[in-house]
Amino acid sequence: MKTIIQFFEESVNKFSDNVFMWEKKGEEYLAAKSEEFDKRWQSLIPDDYANICYTSGTTADPKGIILSHKI
Repeated sequence: MKTIIQFFEESVNKFSDNVFMWEKKGEEYLAAKSEEFDKRWQSLIPDDYANICYTSGTTADPKGIILSHKI
């Protein structure tokens, strides 16, 4: 079974029952756990990881980089 991940409701795929609505899930989470969310984002520091990106290694060995919240 395949799942379609959509970010905005305007792009709803009406041909699949397996649609994960990213925006709607975020709204549901905030409605249920807004206090927990505020506590988490306010505890971030610049050196915390924001993203980990990997290469597939098609021309060499796979590699990855870690991006922090630091600007």
